[in-house]
Amino acid sequence: MRLLLLNIAGHTDLGWAPRAETQAALINGIAQTGVDTSLAEARDTRELEALLAELPPATLIWPNAYFIPESSPDGPLRWLAEILEEHRLPFIGSPAPALQAMIHKDDCQRRLMAAGLPIPRFLSLNEDSFAGGMSGTRLATTLAQAGLSWPLVIKPASTAGSHGIARVTSLDELMEQIESIRGQYGSRMLIEEYLPGHDVTIGVLNFHGELALLPTWYEFEGLTTGVLDFAVRQAPWAGPKRMRRVTEPEVLAQIEEVIPQVVDVLGMRDGTRVDGRLDAQGKLRLFDVNGMPCLESPNSVLVHQAVTFWEESDPEVAVDLLLAALTASAAERQGLTAPPALLAQASRAARRCRPAARAMPLAAGASL
Repeated sequence: MRLLLLNIAGHTDLGWAPRAETQAALINGIAQTGVDTSLAEARDTRELEALLAELPPATLIWPNAYFIPESSPDGPLRWLAEILEEHRLPFIGSPAPALQAMIHKDDCQRRLMAAGLPIPRFLSLNEDSFAGGMSGTRLATTLAQAGLSWPLVIKPASTAGSHGIARVTSLDELMEQIESIRGQYGSRMLIEEYLPGHDVTIGVLNFHGELALLPTWYEFEGLTTGVLDFAVRQAPWAGPKRMRRVTEPEVLAQIEEVIPQVVDVLGMRDGTRVDGRLDAQGKLRLFDVNGMPCLESPNSVLVHQAVTFWEESDPEVAVDLLLAALTASAAERQGLTAPPALLAQASRAARRCRPAARAMPLAAGASL
């Protein structure tokens, strides 16, 4: 079995490993388990096709980007996972339809809502929403029709790292934030009910078809903005910013019941991270599902979850366990023979997680 970490020039910023140093660390970590690893980069689909034509057999691809330009670096964007699926190539991570839903938060929330899963009340805006102008009176009426009241959370629909998210308490603040988001990120955005309290973030892994969970609280004492915005997320894991395991039985019961349903509805595979908060009645409501959770060490949320939940003092060990779990899941799903050392690492990772209330099947395209 071989593994290829596949970069797309200019498009790794939303991938599993945005930086070259992290990419090298991931490759080295997997290589230690006996997998023949390599790294390659393509600038566009022409380069990708040439690379795939020379791909050795039994190669598992780890796509480190959502998109790839068509024909030339300046061409229109295509979904990388779609191309790999067209070639029937094995790869780590969720299939194209799941990634397409998860990268657009408004689409993802509509999918979850249609399935009856708990999410905050929300209103989505797009370019059509601004046709003829967006007046304060018109917006206030729309908010009331959606059952939304102050305070509210507004955020771009298709960014990562909490860029552009803000809590607002008045119509004037909301209008100001709408214009700011339109100027920086485009017209596609969400307005959600604000849920007080700390974030619940759940790492999700798979081994032998069973979901393994890393449920943690993401806490920031003295949070003046009310939301974990980009500035808060950049703070070091010390002082007011910290993480702890979820131990409350009533919260764990909701996590263990809801997360397998989220996986099923979206068709996620191999690994992800799901974020939410409790409402005033203590019900968990989900507001974000990650398609490619970052594995930067030691500061990314999923890595720090593993450090916290596994009580692992060395972030590099936690990363190696995460890598093994993701790789072994994809290899097993695709019928590839994984080295014993990789399977042992993945098994060790799974044993240290919390099981979900039910397991998922290993059917391609429908399981983690």
